[in-house]
Amino acid sequence: MFRIRTALGRPRPPLLLAAALLIPVPLVAAQVARVVPDDAFLISHTVADEGMAFVDEYASEVLQAVRDAGFDELLLDIIESGGLPAEEMAQIRMLRRYLWAHIDAVDWEALGAHESVFAMDMRPMVPWIPGALPSIIMGFRPDPAAVPGLEKSLSQLLKFFSQITQDQILYEKIDREVQGSTVYNLRVRAWSDLPIVQIAFHGGEILFAAGESFFESALARLEDTSGTSLVDTERYAMAFGELDRAAPRKTFIDVDKLLDDAQEQVLPFIGDSFTNTMERDLAREMFDLAHVVDTVAMTAHAEGHTVVAEHWVRFDQRAVDEGNPIYLAMCKPADNDLMDYVPADATSFSMSKGVDLVPLYRYARDRYKHYAPYEAEQVLVALDTAQAAFGLDVEEDILSLFASDSITIQLPAARPNAMQPEDYVVLVDLRNPEGTKELVKRFEGVYAACVPWLVEELEKREPDAIFPTFTLEDADGLFPGMKHFAMHMKLPFMAVPMPSMTYGILGDKLVMTSSQEALAVCFEAAAGEVDGIADHPAMAGGERLPDGPLAYATLIPYGRRFQEMLAGFQMATTGLSMGLDAATRHNGKAEVQAMVKTVSGIMPRIAGILSHIDFLEDGVTYAQHRHVGSPALYARTTTRYRSPAER
Repeated sequence: MFRIRTALGRPRPPLLLAAALLIPVPLVAAQVARVVPDDAFLISHTVADEGMAFVDEYASEVLQAVRDAGFDELLLDIIESGGLPAEEMAQIRMLRRYLWAHIDAVDWEALGAHESVFAMDMRPMVPWIPGALPSIIMGFRPDPAAVPGLEKSLSQLLKFFSQITQDQILYEKIDREVQGSTVYNLRVRAWSDLPIVQIAFHGGEILFAAGESFFESALARLEDTSGTSLVDTERYAMAFGELDRAAPRKTFIDVDKLLDDAQEQVLPFIGDSFTNTMERDLAREMFDLAHVVDTVAMTAHAEGHTVVAEHWVRFDQRAVDEGNPIYLAMCKPADNDLMDYVPADATSFSMSKGVDLVPLYRYARDRYKHYAPYEAEQVLVALDTAQAAFGLDVEEDILSLFASDSITIQLPAARPNAMQPEDYVVLVDLRNPEGTKELVKRFEGVYAACVPWLVEELEKREPDAIFPTFTLEDADGLFPGMKHFAMHMKLPFMAVPMPSMTYGILGDKLVMTSSQEALAVCFEAAAGEVDGIADHPAMAGGERLPDGPLAYATLIPYGRRFQEMLAGFQMATTGLSMGLDAATRHNGKAEVQAMVKTVSGIMPRIAGILSHIDFLEDGVTYAQHRHVGSPALYARTTTRYRSPAER
């Protein structure tokens, strides 16, 4: 059994330790965080916290299930069934055993027990490939008594990697006696002995890195604390604002710096010819256009068995002042009208303010005319002529749909089936109802002219094939003027249930639903005739959704979704087993049977992993536009977990 546990009782599988560091994390006592230079664009820092221990326990249980599933063993079985010689397979399996032996020898428990940090910098990991591979560092402050053992096991792990590459990768140890550090490197011979992985030990702290320049900068900070680290900068402090900087998990991303650094690396690689000058101008303009978000700051903490994550997205003031079209597209005015349609028995919902693409469309037309005036004149004239001929306005009739507020609501199904276990209702608050009505009529006309003919032609050409049939007809029921669209599939001896949809335009709203009864419930909620979102069980206490206009809101029933996913995998596993069994009966070759046996083992392993994800209850997220010195977007997510007793 492969399991490693921290001082707080939290397993931390080593291969996924780096990925775990990408979770938003904290800065309580900024010990390890001081190694991150102030020119990094990302830092994610965590300290051990008893309140979050249950999250780590649950996550580690899933990661352990992934390890126990033995996908690496299955991969080797597939390779072997493909006919690889037995001698080579024996070497590969021996290599795998040695690798895991070296991994298991590392005391990962002590490494991540107290504090860890992850950071990124746009200095390229490989100097001649700018921007493609950013440099990274990871820092740890383990138990002091465990440091000698960690140094031995981690250095042996690096040495093992160098030994299996037949001298293509060199292993190196450097004692920096004056600074009090020991450094271990893996260098690539083909890249002029460029270090690709580095580990430094200094006192009680450990530094992992990929990217020589970034590593040396961080190591200097580790050895000499007099310099400025990212967490000491005013920009870092301003990004978090009123967020709790004592939270156990915290992440900071300097988006503006990321873009500036990327531009600085990319532009010099564009030549000096006339064509390249235009390309450089265009590249510079695209970078300017991308400067919309200034910084992102995130924290997370636990309140009982609920994890609260808060985010501040601060917009670049230049984007606001200059009317940046991406900013205008993202930051539409918000209101709460559509939230009124969510009934108290909704199983999930997702409300979005949409994206106003008109500013981007106008910007694209303008820049097209600037950079390719002769071509643009012909293309845009043709486009405008086509719009006039078809009586269609791209901005008003098409792009307005993307800019319209919308909400998707799922409810318990009145008549559930395998394809639609829940009813759904989609409401789009139209900016241009008349234009949308015209588009819907055109869709119906195209359907009537093309779809029946196409299905008929396919059936003539493939008489033995089974094609779905489609119907579009007036929908009887509670809402006059609606249309019903359905798809049917009939296999020999059985009819397969398929999704269907009723749609129409009611007032200023485009409506799509699986059930008019569900739609009626949503309208009753908006009219106050049945309980609405304020009475929803998931909103108990009124703290998960605030008053005031929302830019985005969603409720996801994670527990229900994972149960449905598990059931789907179990059904798929049964069907796959039956299909593969039939295939092997028709092909008795040993190699085919071996391949089928290994492939058929994938689905049960995935289902086994999913069976461990029974600890999530639900999650509620909302976002609001706010102004705190500059325009910003505030988002809050509350994720409810089941306690061990509830599981």
